[in-house]
Parts: sequence; structure tokens; C-alpha cells
Amino acid sequence: MPRREPGALVHDPAEVAARAVRMAVEGTVVAVDGSTVPAAVGSICLHGDTPGAVELARAVRAALTDAGVTPAPFTG
Repeated sequence: MPRREPGALVHDPAEVAARAVRMAVEGTVVAVDGSTVPAAVGSICLHGDTPGAVELARAVRAALTDAGVTPAPFTG
């Protein structure tokens, strides 16, 4: 969904974190229509220009770590 569409951005840190964990652990995402879609996830992108981006990133990192996923930087 384009970021400019209503509802495209999620601002609740708990919801963003839950979505990230679902992607990393289950390999699925929930589509706009509510269906669950398989997704091979190799990375998670958080847009730095999203309001509250730092808080969202902290919540995602903590939730991933709590779920047993070790966040790592990209390597060149």
C-alpha cells in the first residue's frame, strides 16, 4: 500500500513490533484485507522519516530480541 494512503503507516510501537516479529518468526504478513500472506523476509525496513521512528525502532529491536531473533546490521 502506498505510504500516502490512509492507514498505510502504523504508529503504535506495540503493533509495529508485533508485525516485525510475525514477519521474522512466522514468515507471514497480514494484508490490508486481513488475509495472511506468506513472505520470505530477509530484512525489515523502518523509515526514518516516520514520526516516532526512533521509538518504533527500539520497540522492534526489543520485541525481536525477546522472540529470540538477533537483529544484525547489513554487511557489504
